[in-house]
Amino acid sequence: MGNYVSVEVFLSNPIDRDGKGTDYTLTDNTGSIQVVFWNNSVPIDLQRKVVAAKRVRITGKVRTYQGAVLITPGENGLEIP
Repeated sequence: MGNYVSVEVFLSNPIDRDGKGTDYTLTDNTGSIQVVFWNNSVPIDLQRKVVAAKRVRITGKVRTYQGAVLITPGENGLEIP
């Protein structure tokens, strides 16, 4: 917890967080973790491009939110390679 990570992944099945952001689940052979693009930290226009690109590079902090382990990228924590 509290560490920053950087991963390059394919995203699918977005889940809306009541207009506050979008969740994705990242899964590999070791388990899964949620990544949350909060609207106040990741611009909405960039989030829309993610839907078409699918593969993205995410850099963010690993933390807990309401009992779930999340990666939360900041303003520069989402790139489309």
